[in-house]
Amino acid sequence: MPQKQKLKSWSDLKQAGNERFKTGQYGEATTLYSQAIKELDKSIKPAKHLSPAACERHALIYFFNLFFFFKSSSAPSDKDKKKGQALKDEGNALVKKGEHKKAIEKYTQSLKLNPTEVTTYTNRALCYLSVKQYKDTVRDCDEALMIDGSNVKALYRRAQARKELKDVKACVQDLNSLLKVEPKNTAALKLLQEVQKK
Repeated sequence: MPQKQKLKSWSDLKQAGNERFKTGQYGEATTLYSQAIKELDKSIKPAKHLSPAACERHALIYFFNLFFFFKSSSAPSDKDKKKGQALKDEGNALVKKGEHKKAIEKYTQSLKLNPTEVTTYTNRALCYLSVKQYKDTVRDCDEALMIDGSNVKALYRRAQARKELKDVKACVQDLNSLLKVEPKNTAALKLLQEVQKK
């Protein structure tokens, strides 16, 4: 009986992760998937009647299915990409006019349609910086860096936000990561000097 409860538990966690993933809450989905895998591991270990090879096959099939679920769920349709791009363009036009709060709304709508567009996250992060919403800036940069781990704009804007949040150590780490990608980035070098003086 406890075995069935554990299986139900990992299954429920996986289902909850799927729901979060569908609504674009990728961080929460990842946490729930990780918990589901831990519960699944616990339920597999006591199953002594299964050979190690059978357990390995089971895990491999699970991860294979999980990979294809992520791949199919995360890919926006061409229609959504076009709508998302149009909303992003509207946001860009609003930024040029200095209307950052309205631009945030457009970028948010765009990301609902295409949550894999890195530049939309970095553009919205710039707007959040402009309206002094530093935690939101960090969150958007985190999302952008999950997609493109060496994105210079995301690293720089996150460093700027962390400076404002008085997280000097994390700010310096971001700037050092950025300078590994672009060693002569003058804005990053200037900000690094400024932060290290404090």
